Amino acid sequence: MHAQTLRSAVESPGATAPRTTPTSARSCKVSLIIPTKNESDSVPLLFEKLNEVLAATSYEVILVDDRDDDPPDVAGRVAAELGLNASVIHRDGEDRRGGLPSAVVAGLAAACGQFWFVMDADL
Repeated sequence: MHAQTLRSAVESPGATAPRTTPTSARSCKVSLIIPTKNESDSVPLLFEKLNEVLAATSYEVILVDDRDDDPPDVAGRVAAELGLNASVIHRDGEDRRGGLPSAVVAGLAAACGQFWFVMDADL
């Protein structure tokens, strides 16, 4: 989803129906689920762009990582530097079974937002 499309959906959801959120102490307006695999090079730029787009709303970024490289380390460092509300779900071994669809499901299961978005990490 392009930044402008995401911004429009957050600012004026229109026909976008809100999802039912899991009962939890956490709550936010937008949960952005980003499945990744070996994409540590794109994470810093992605997080910079998301920080610009999401700054005016209550949000969380959930990176679901099936890595063979180092995105959790990169993601944590960059998120801290930017003050981005981001978390990483790292999946190893059997947890990776099911590939991209199961990564999306893992992210959705952890989401607290009223609206859920899924996007690729590569810009």
